[in-house]
Amino acid sequence: MTDDLAKKLDDTDLNETKSAKIKSKYFDKERIQTLVRDAVDQTLANQTYRRDLAKQWIESVTESVMAHLNAYQQTKKQEFSTCSITPENGLLPVVMKYMVHVVLLKKSPSVGFHSATSAIWDPNTDGMCSVTWENETMHLLVTVFEVNAI
Repeated sequence: MTDDLAKKLDDTDLNETKSAKIKSKYFDKERIQTLVRDAVDQTLANQTYRRDLAKQWIESVTESVMAHLNAYQQTKKQEFSTCSITPENGLLPVVMKYMVHVVLLKKSPSVGFHSATSAIWDPNTDGMCSVTWENETMHLLVTVFEVNAI
């Protein structure tokens, strides 16, 4: 593989479509991914898949992710309140709606897992990211949607 091709592959998020190349000024994908990973680790670190606990874990992960996103939103509101300039487009980067979707699967060598997500919105203000997590016994996929509420 040439160095140019390797760099191009490194710079490309394979989960993004061509239409998703417009980046929101407000959606901090890396920060959201970190929040999600922290929330998942709080719930599932050192756990072994158990069917009887799957529903409880999904609810716990969802609630934890939402709590982390709420804290992040409050931090953004505090930062924005100290600004003296309103954004030129008039949109407040702190009035966001979040949606979280969680999928938990038992890990099995004979079962594959594929997922796709799409949305129609304003790519300048809204965003979406998916975070995968796994251990020896399970796969988890968390998708977060952030939509400007104004």
